[in-house]
Amino acid sequence: AESFNNLEVMLAFGLLKGEKTDWLIQKAVELGVSAIWPLEMDHSILKLDSKKALDRQKRWQKIALEAAQQCGASQVPTVELPQKLAPAISKFDGMVWVPHEARPEESLKRELRGRERSVKNLIVVGPEGGFSAVETALLRDSGANLVTLGERILRAETASLTVLALVLYEWGNLGGQ
Repeated sequence: AESFNNLEVMLAFGLLKGEKTDWLIQKAVELGVSAIWPLEMDHSILKLDSKKALDRQKRWQKIALEAAQQCGASQVPTVELPQKLAPAISKFDGMVWVPHEARPEESLKRELRGRERSVKNLIVVGPEGGFSAVETALLRDSGANLVTLGERILRAETASLTVLALVLYEWGNLGGQ
């Protein structure tokens, strides 16, 4: 039987306001995320200077550690410093999944079931204000898979966890072997 433990699923998301980022990191670690990349995006409401970004990153790493311990994860995902979308995308070589309302005909379910499993995956989710036109073009040009999750418009944190869970379910070990 094929081993599903070598699946890497990273989550990159636009910075969220309030406690939403803390909550999202905790839940993503519980589900089995490999790494977390907070993004400074055009429509992000939260803006951080370099000192605040470093403080937040340390706090988020602590949240990831506590969540990993709580759920018995064998590894603690790294929480990167907040970064821009372009450098994040350019350093990743694998399958990129982007829930996006612009592609109602491209179903995540159909895409996951219709192609060969990718060991390295990156999920990119926009902030509360969504992706800007420039960011959408950058994602398209980089070869990202812009997919729909159906007719509902989901909050950023809900979309992040939904795509993470679905990729892990279809291609990983969420749901058992």
